[in-house]
Amino acid sequence: MERRIGRLLLLVVLAAFVCLAAGIASWLAGAAASPGLLDAGIVVLMATPFLRVLFSALEFASARDWVFAGAATAVLAILLVSAFYSRSA
Repeated sequence: MERRIGRLLLLVVLAAFVCLAAGIASWLAGAAASPGLLDAGIVVLMATPFLRVLFSALEFASARDWVFAGAATAVLAILLVSAFYSRSA
């Protein structure tokens, strides 16, 4: 389970790096697309903890470990509520 989650997190961080690097490169070149790429890279990087908890909840549920699946789902709900609440404030 940990290896799969590790691979997922590595892919997400690499995707964020590519977006941020492309955004910085286009900003240095003076292109107008750089703010969108930079924003995408930051959003992808901020999604990393959410994906970690989501993947953990799914893995625990598939292993029928209901206590940990419930705990991970509760943490996921807290993350979602706090993300939506922070947008409205």
